[in-house]
Amino acid sequence: MSWRQTVPRVVGVVGAAGQMGAGIAEVLERVAGCRVVRHDIAGGSTGGWEAVREAEFIIEAVPESLSVKQSVFDVLEGAGCLRDGVVLASNTSSISITKLAALTPRPEQFIGMHFFNPVPRMEVVEVVCGLQTSAATLARTEALAQAMGKQPARCVHDSPGFVSNRVLMPYINEAVETLREGVASRDDIDRIMKLGTRVPMGPLALADFIGLDTCLAIMRVLEAGLPGGGARYKPSPLLVKYVDAGWLGRKTKRGFYEYP
Repeated sequence: MSWRQTVPRVVGVVGAAGQMGAGIAEVLERVAGCRVVRHDIAGGSTGGWEAVREAEFIIEAVPESLSVKQSVFDVLEGAGCLRDGVVLASNTSSISITKLAALTPRPEQFIGMHFFNPVPRMEVVEVVCGLQTSAATLARTEALAQAMGKQPARCVHDSPGFVSNRVLMPYINEAVETLREGVASRDDIDRIMKLGTRVPMGPLALADFIGLDTCLAIMRVLEAGLPGGGARYKPSPLLVKYVDAGWLGRKTKRGFYEYP
């Protein structure tokens, strides 16, 4: 059976009003034969939980918080959305898939599907299996990713931060520490890394783009969940201070840079 034959007819996106959820829904709406149901607690829904109940595949894209995700899973279960055969995929960027799956009634139907921002332009999806994720769930998830025009890349071991953020976030955090210590200015840190390593965006500008609150949340997951995390993955005090101030980057018009 080809991936074209396994694309779900209805996909629900929970958290569709957010940056990631909106991007995921936008790309899904281009998939032939697939109807997208958008849902967001803050509004922007297409039919509420009743509509999500029709979905054969649900993608959760709510904020990077275990308690928030658990509350969403509880509502999905209470609304009868997590039926037998319905895949629930989380767009979490760092939280253990095994831990999240244990919060649901059918952990074998749970998987990580980590998209990258901006979703319409980024070509890869990090697919992460939990301890109980079934082979059928993995196959259906990779088929959907391919139908969306993405390349699925598997994380064969469920580890905090997976591959992308386990590598990326310490890089960003070290750039913040370099700024805090006065080693170089904000502009020069980004200029050196952008022009010297040919990355499209400097680490401080990238942190603003991702959201400093998201960066901090991921660093705290790494700090708590990886060996030696207290020393290796401790968030920069400057990152903590900016988040405490509400300077979260582009979405609040101020982070390491200011935005009109």
